[in-house]
Amino acid sequence: MGDIIVDAPPAGHAAPFLRSASGLSDVVKSGPVRDQAGEVAEMLADAERCKALLVALPEETPVTEVIELARDLGDDLGLSLMPLVVNACWPDRPGLDKSPAMAARSHKLKLTDSAKAALESAAAFGRSRLEQQREQIGRLEAERPEPVITLPRLATPRIGPEHLPGLADALLGVVANDDEDDR
Repeated sequence: MGDIIVDAPPAGHAAPFLRSASGLSDVVKSGPVRDQAGEVAEMLADAERCKALLVALPEETPVTEVIELARDLGDDLGLSLMPLVVNACWPDRPGLDKSPAMAARSHKLKLTDSAKAALESAAAFGRSRLEQQREQIGRLEAERPEPVITLPRLATPRIGPEHLPGLADALLGVVANDDEDDR
């Protein structure tokens, strides 16, 4: 049988959505609805047939929601969890540690005061964003035992077929390494 991928509701609604089959089994005592609810509950509990891939942005609220959802699904419901994904991660920019004036001097460029101010503002934003991202990824890794995969932020309004190989490689790299560790 092939894989079925379901884009589930947001984190706050996913656990109740997945609990509905067992809740229905508790209410309906017989008949086809009870049988189907039982089959769904059985499938959700089977780690070979059903796995959850949880995704968050590298920000405080989405990471908190994924941590809570992972507890609900993995720890409480017994659903098998795949690696956790942090999507739209900014790349490391070592040059952000330099002041714009220092960077310009190293390239023998002269900046106006307004250019320095604009570049410093952009650099401060970048440093802040990267620090927040590192903090949230670290929090996710500290709270959960699952591996964490980071996917890059793509500078495009729409993801197209040309972006899929890079994203797939990032996903498969961690999953393949995890499978090798099991051997």
